[in-house]
Amino acid sequence: MSEVAVSTTTEKTPEERKALLARAIADRVGMGWRVESQMDYQATMAKGHKHSHGLHLFLTIITAGLWGLFVWLPLAVFGGEKRAVLIVNEQGNLRVAN
Repeated sequence: MSEVAVSTTTEKTPEERKALLARAIADRVGMGWRVESQMDYQATMAKGHKHSHGLHLFLTIITAGLWGLFVWLPLAVFGGEKRAVLIVNEQGNLRVAN
């Protein structure tokens, strides 16, 4: 799990913290992320799609395993959904946990 932090030292008002989170969400939505859940100072974002393993199994069987080796396996390893949690603390620091 990697983390990215943007740091400030003065305490922010609740409205400022909410605005910082809204701006961070808007930036990530512009990069193809979607909001899964959001609270006042925290949001869970997701990117990518779940795979239909039943369809991949069917295609692997009818292609004698080639689909599984060259498509399904790489998708399972490198694809799928990715999540990030955005948190804004009292000082207005944005923390992104992947």
